[in-house]
Amino acid sequence: MDEIKKESKIKRDLDKFERWVLNPIGDIINSEKTHFPAFILIAVAIDMLSNMRYSSSLTFWSLKPKLSKKYINFIKTYFPPGYYKISSNLYHDFRCEILHSFSLRKFDLGQHDKCRHLQKTKDKRKKIYLKSSEMYKDLIGAYEKYKSELIGDNRKDEVVAEYMKGAGRKEWTHTE
Repeated sequence: MDEIKKESKIKRDLDKFERWVLNPIGDIINSEKTHFPAFILIAVAIDMLSNMRYSSSLTFWSLKPKLSKKYINFIKTYFPPGYYKISSNLYHDFRCEILHSFSLRKFDLGQHDKCRHLQKTKDKRKKIYLKSSEMYKDLIGAYEKYKSELIGDNRKDEVVAEYMKGAGRKEWTHTE
């Protein structure tokens, strides 16, 4: 009985993550005016997933392993191979820059079909181009891969439950 309750709690938490985090990104991704906020939400979603995946009840709040290591490991493990070589840049020059200063260093963001996702721009800046629709699709794929690994693994269920509980937060709350 407890196993069924635990599984349904994890399923509810993952359903909420999909409904409140992943689905809204999909809703805004196609507008030229909102692709920058979509990238912010993608960075946050990767942050959340990497903490769920690599935290434990004993280490989450002490940030060990370091957030950067969790983020990079999540990308290397769950995203397609094209992200592997730039995983460190995705943490330092994408995630940190976009979340803390609304700027970017080594990346150019957009959604134009003429630009190729994960390829260097053709101008002299040679930035790596990130296409919002492609990155969102890859985020969904990474989430699904993690979710399939998670379901039924009691150790990981406990980590997710601990993460979702947060600092004294008993349930996710959100007004629909």
